[in-house]
Amino acid sequence: MASKYISKNSNYQKVDKLIMVASPLLGTPKTYDIFANGESLTGGSFAPHALSVLAGLGISLTDLAAKTKQLAPNLQSGYELLPSPKYYSLNNINTIYYYDPKLGTNIVNTYYNGHQATKDFLLSSQYQSITNTTNNTMMNNAITFQNSLFLSNGEHVTTLCNTYYLVGIGKVTTSFIERRGSHILPRANNLPNGDGTVVFWSADIGNKYPSKTFYINDSSAPWDAHTTMVQNTGQLNFIVDILNGSTSNYSNRGFTKTRPAITKLNDTQVI
Repeated sequence: MASKYISKNSNYQKVDKLIMVASPLLGTPKTYDIFANGESLTGGSFAPHALSVLAGLGISLTDLAAKTKQLAPNLQSGYELLPSPKYYSLNNINTIYYYDPKLGTNIVNTYYNGHQATKDFLLSSQYQSITNTTNNTMMNNAITFQNSLFLSNGEHVTTLCNTYYLVGIGKVTTSFIERRGSHILPRANNLPNGDGTVVFWSADIGNKYPSKTFYINDSSAPWDAHTTMVQNTGQLNFIVDILNGSTSNYSNRGFTKTRPAITKLNDTQVI
């Protein structure tokens, strides 16, 4: 929303500082999991509160997963959260890989390279057999939206103003989708690649702006730190520091400038 706002009608001139906190600026593979399984709220700091509200409404976790799975392919915003074309090109990353169980422990993975191959997979009958119908029109509209967030010079629209990027790391985060032979596993593979919801290479826009990017592994959130990024005292104090014009105290606030390596699936790894 912030990215779109500053891209319109010179609105960026009205913004003094923009702080992006755990933002899926290039999309995130977690969306694939929601399309295939729905949202289960199995972790995260706000899950107990949400579960309490759902219980009061008489909605079970099974109901929630089924309803969100049904709803997700019909929401334009859901498609806009899918990994964008820049997600792949800026990070040299593959989202889907093929696993042949017939090979036993000598596994050979074939990766679907790039955005177009992944899009074709999402529109395939194999993927749609475990989801509701994926809408091609909505997907194309989402791609148009995602591409609009990059300027003609290749920079992200957030560079139009003084922007900082706070990125969660070290938590198990949906990073890939798995296809085994002719079967599609609806649940994506999990690797410690982000804040539990957003992979770090999306939140830092492929490390395009390292001087203004800060990473944190929030120990107060053992499972999913996405919803705690604006709750932890140190992180909130660092946001205040930025607003006051200083980032020099980042390490004392729990942040680091060191970008982790992307944890990828090993070609000999048995899942």
